[in-house]
Amino acid sequence: MTEARKHGEEMAYYLGDLEAVRDTALESDEWSVLHAVIESTLPVRNAWIMRERISARVFDRSVIPRTTLRSKGEAGRLSVEQSERAVRIGRVYARAAEVFGDRERATAWLERPSPAFEGRAPAEWLGNEAGARYIEEILGRLEHGIAA
Repeated sequence: MTEARKHGEEMAYYLGDLEAVRDTALESDEWSVLHAVIESTLPVRNAWIMRERISARVFDRSVIPRTTLRSKGEAGRLSVEQSERAVRIGRVYARAAEVFGDRERATAWLERPSPAFEGRAPAEWLGNEAGARYIEEILGRLEHGIAA
């Protein structure tokens, strides 16, 4: 399995088994695929699955609060902004799973306070794109054996 295919499968897992991501290798056009996923907005049913797969606390704080999600109804969709936040978090969780070799270790690392994140958990930095990029930078260092 290619790294791109594995990344696509991890992204699909964290986005609630979203077929648009799972069926795409996410190779050279990863960003165009993610753009299309965001623009089409994520279904609420996928958001509920995602909330279970990452931490509910992280999801509620970084994507959409549980009460707001519930008010959208089962057939509803997230907004473009909420979908973008969900994709950001799915992207980071998928990358962490690749670096650590499994989802449980990745989640544990993302939720454990670290000096590299000013004593906060990396997941607390997922509220904006700059924080997500910083997490990805640290993951890249870890992957290559460079102290974070």
